[in-house]
Amino acid sequence: MTRFNFLSDSPPAFLEMLRFKHIPEGLRTALAATVTIAMVISVWWGVEVLQIRQAGEELRIEKARALASRADLAQMRVRRSEIERLLVLDRRIRQIRTSGAELSSRLADIANRVPNSAWLTSVQDGEEGLEIDGDVKGLDGLSETVADLASSASAASVDLVRAGRDERDGGRELLSFQMRSEERAR
Repeated sequence: MTRFNFLSDSPPAFLEMLRFKHIPEGLRTALAATVTIAMVISVWWGVEVLQIRQAGEELRIEKARALASRADLAQMRVRRSEIERLLVLDRRIRQIRTSGAELSSRLADIANRVPNSAWLTSVQDGEEGLEIDGDVKGLDGLSETVADLASSASAASVDLVRAGRDERDGGRELLSFQMRSEERAR
């Protein structure tokens, strides 16, 4: 028999209320299993929440990295297109420079072949080759000019297109001529 002195006893502590002595014997096993399952599920739930938070943080970091990568990729594409544009421009400039060098060397070669009795009034780069216009003193000078231009290193063949007496001559024996020179294969 247990006696209680209700006047002098303090109220039971919280842990004292949870003790098994207040729970009937038949429910203690079921209650222990339920509490154990609840604790395991709580720990599991806590671990899952922690993993979800970590995954969310990793996702946020990866999204920021992907966004930075996209920005870097866009800048790289802009730079690449700028480099490609500059390469095209460089090729064009080199082509212009070398074409001018080729043309000037051809013109210098032709100019060095012109005899003293002739002078050129026009040299144009046409579809079929160089078109050379000029004046020459007499038929001997014309034949010498054709022979000298034909021996040029830059001309494959020189064709006399036109030759005639120059009306502006004023009594001297000047002949105007036009020749076409095909470019020699390099």
